[in-house]
Amino acid sequence: RLEVRDLLLANIPDVLNQLLGHKNAKRGTLKVLDALQDERLNKQLFYDILEVILKDGFPELSSL
Repeated sequence: RLEVRDLLLANIPDVLNQLLGHKNAKRGTLKVLDALQDERLNKQLFYDILEVILKDGFPELSSL
């Protein structure tokens, strides 16, 4: 986990650094990383993405 954190912080996109500033971009990146460590939230995110894919990919399922 620490290695991923270090690699992520070393590769923050320049756009974020320019838009938010280095300190804020780093802080925001760490917050996103911490949020993605929650198993319950990851499951919910997966189900939400799956629902969007199914609705867009198979519109006939909406009538069921």
